[in-house]
Amino acid sequence: MSPIPQPSPSHDLPKFHLQILDLSHPGTRKFFSHCGTPLKLLETSASAVLRWLYPLSASSIETPIATSATSLAERETADNQVPEAHHPSIRSVTLHVRSVDGVAYTQSIPLDSEHKEVHFSADYVHGIDSARIGDEIRGVIVHELVHVFQYDGKGTMPGGCIEGIADWVRAKEQLDPPHWRRGEGTRWDEGYQASASNAALALPDH
Repeated sequence: MSPIPQPSPSHDLPKFHLQILDLSHPGTRKFFSHCGTPLKLLETSASAVLRWLYPLSASSIETPIATSATSLAERETADNQVPEAHHPSIRSVTLHVRSVDGVAYTQSIPLDSEHKEVHFSADYVHGIDSARIGDEIRGVIVHELVHVFQYDGKGTMPGGCIEGIADWVRAKEQLDPPHWRRGEGTRWDEGYQASASNAALALPDH
């Protein structure tokens, strides 16, 4: 009998919510015109983030009870493998598109760190060049979702390293903006694309 095909490994995703307070803002209208379906944007971006930060193998998926000596041996091999890393428990992510300084930021709600908020500046979206607005919207979302799911060494990781990992994931998804240059910066923890370049050298593809 042919072996049962194994499903592609995937992570469970949190609930996603969207909050828009000003539908008349030109950046909000531009966001909806170029983001596609907001839920699909968030699910696709989160799946990409989790795939790069916490890669899964087929052995991480629960398989049916073994029925032959071969499958038993395979299960014993899988049981002896080093456990894979698990991302922090996140129950929900709410995307806010609103008028705010800067580009975007991520935070936990005050009472529960398992519920995250991503605040995306509608003013920034309004100013994005129309030639690459779709990639820039997704690039920013991917960057911020890295902050949702990444660990920070219980507050000990340098901020530049945190930002660099987020931009490394963004670059792996081929969403890096044209002004980024590999090799810029003088320190591995300098932040953003400088740290992302160092991460690209240190971290293997998977």
